[in-house]
Amino acid sequence: MNKYLEEVYKFTLPIQFKTIKNITILTMFGGFLFALLNSVDNNRIIFRELRGETGELAWALLIFTVFISLLSKIFPKFRLLRQFLPLRKYTGIFIFFITLAHVLAHLLKLNVLGNINDVYFEIFQKNWAITIGTIAFVIMIPLFITSTNFAIRRMGYNRWKLLHKLNHIIFILTALHIGFVEFSREKEIEFDAILILMIYIAGYSWLSIKRRRET
Repeated sequence: MNKYLEEVYKFTLPIQFKTIKNITILTMFGGFLFALLNSVDNNRIIFRELRGETGELAWALLIFTVFISLLSKIFPKFRLLRQFLPLRKYTGIFIFFITLAHVLAHLLKLNVLGNINDVYFEIFQKNWAITIGTIAFVIMIPLFITSTNFAIRRMGYNRWKLLHKLNHIIFILTALHIGFVEFSREKEIEFDAILILMIYIAGYSWLSIKRRRET
């Protein structure tokens, strides 16, 4: 049994990381193109549909980005998980652009993009779930700006790593945004997002307890 388990631990995809990276980037671009085409009706973009499609895509990529890190910490012996860890850089960049499209689609749907007062009202006074979603997007900006190797060299790895721990805040705020964005209007809660958040919290809580016992 241990012999087979060791083989599972050592398993990796028999392709170079560059190929995995290119496939991932093409898949993300394909996902965005599908979201865009799925939002077109009679040669016109339906911004409500585009908002939903881009939101779902950004959330799926954020789940991958956060959970691939969590799983690699829970199961450190699995080389396959470590093989995918460097993809977080590329998914993180793409999440920023997809979220930007999501925000713009929301403002265009409401037809308030050109009016600062209306934008402020929609973001900060109308729905608290939209407010925390906006905060999550704002936090993404410095992470996007510092996503290059040049930024790592300038900041130093330790400071860069500390800054990018804000990904956890982004994930929590995004889960709450998705879970409660329809609550003020429809009194509905998206329980899938809340369940994923609970799994995330349980995973890191278990890791914290394990580290305390080890030390």
